[in-house]
Amino acid sequence: MLPSQLPSIFCIDVGGPTRIGWADAEGRDGTGANLGEALDRLSSLLLAGQPVALGFEAPIWTPARIELGRITARRGAGDVPAQQLGLNIPVVAAALRRVAFPDAACGAGHVRWPRGSTLPSGLDPPFGIVIFLKQALRMEQAAWSEGPMSLHIFIVRSGGSAEAVSNSDRETLLRGLFKATVRNKPEESADLIGGISAAEQALAKDLKRITREEHDRGMRYAVMPLLACVVGDPGRD
Repeated sequence: MLPSQLPSIFCIDVGGPTRIGWADAEGRDGTGANLGEALDRLSSLLLAGQPVALGFEAPIWTPARIELGRITARRGAGDVPAQQLGLNIPVVAAALRRVAFPDAACGAGHVRWPRGSTLPSGLDPPFGIVIFLKQALRMEQAAWSEGPMSLHIFIVRSGGSAEAVSNSDRETLLRGLFKATVRNKPEESADLIGGISAAEQALAKDLKRITREEHDRGMRYAVMPLLACVVGDPGRD
């Protein structure tokens, strides 16, 4: 998502039949008394084609009423509940897939290591970084249950050799990445870029591998690539 497409963020908290509050990322907030005005601003943004992120926290269910003034009134026998929205709802899952995995092909990002930031010992630009999120899954009573998650970071050098980043170097590397800037021109290193692509596929396959014991226990691993990038020298470009 480009910076110009970042959504306007708006949150509503329904605390009970007579208590409601809202706030937005611009610093405005209020109660049910001026919620209508806030929603009008939100509607204007949507009509103008601007993205909006709406967070809604409520009791188990809130009546779906057209009249805003009665949205927090006590539930009646004829009320229709507003359905809960979760990550497993098909429309939400489809939207997340569309944003996380676009149809257009994309390659590794190209960034500059920030000036003045220390690099892990023995590491000199340019080099590649590949980061994965790994989560354990277990089949229990015909349903998958989620287990612990772990972050796996690898350094890729020209030629495709990849090595895991030690725990002691993780903080240094990640803090540097958070401060890194996007390069105007990509790194001219076909070997490195090709190595990142090959390493990403091989590493993802390795991280999914399970032992016979894990197989017998109904365990599997879900692996999601989070980042693939080329880190260049801060003095170049």
